[in-house]
Amino acid sequence: MFNEEIVKSLSELAALNSNSNVSTELYLESRNSLAAALPCTIEELVDIIYDYESPEIVIEAMEILAHDRDPKYKVVFTDIMNAHQESKVSARARQLLFNVIVLETAGEYLEPKN
Repeated sequence: MFNEEIVKSLSELAALNSNSNVSTELYLESRNSLAAALPCTIEELVDIIYDYESPEIVIEAMEILAHDRDPKYKVVFTDIMNAHQESKVSARARQLLFNVIVLETAGEYLEPKN
């Protein structure tokens, strides 16, 4: 069973994202605030990504996970990209995987070498 508080928060974020009257800045600000305050563990978020039925909720959960910018989540994005039945979820997972790889690679070149 999924944490209903997390699902509710992700649902609200998905509603903001789909509302054409909401600016991108407001959506991103809301997503960043939610990411900082989300009362869950990464494992709960990953469970939602793998098993929740609503594509919109899965996409928002992936966005929150990507916000962490940790290369260890490449496997989650790869799995979803290759296995999710909804094309928009697979496509977003592919984009997020690409972002993680780029950030990881850029970090190797931008970090000072001792």
